[in-house]
Amino acid sequence: MRTWPDSKSFKKVHAYYALIDIDECSRNLDNCDVNADCSNEDGYFTCRCSNGWIGNGFNCTNEDECTVPSHACDTNAECIDSIGSYYCTCKEGYYGDGWSKCKGKQQTIK
Repeated sequence: MRTWPDSKSFKKVHAYYALIDIDECSRNLDNCDVNADCSNEDGYFTCRCSNGWIGNGFNCTNEDECTVPSHACDTNAECIDSIGSYYCTCKEGYYGDGWSKCKGKQQTIK
C-alpha cells in the first residue's frame, strides 16, 4: 500500500487556502493500477492491490497462490493458478470439487 498527496486537494477560498477533500478515486484522478483498489483519504488517496495481485498498488502483478502453502485445495487435488485467482481439480484417480474433498474411485469387488 502506498499513499500519494494531492495538491489539487487545496482550494483557494476567498483570500485563504482551505483544505477541501477531493475524492480522487471517484473522479478517476488516481494513478492506481487497474488491478488495485483506490481508497480516498483526507487530502490524499491510497492504492492497494486487489486480492490475487501483489505489488505497491501502483504496479500490481498476478500472485501465484499455488506457491503459497495456505491455498485451500484438498491434499489430493492440484492447484492451478489463473489471473487474479486459482482453482483446484482433483488428481487423476480422485473425484470431487477439488476444494473440500477429493475421494478415491470406488472399487468393485468381483
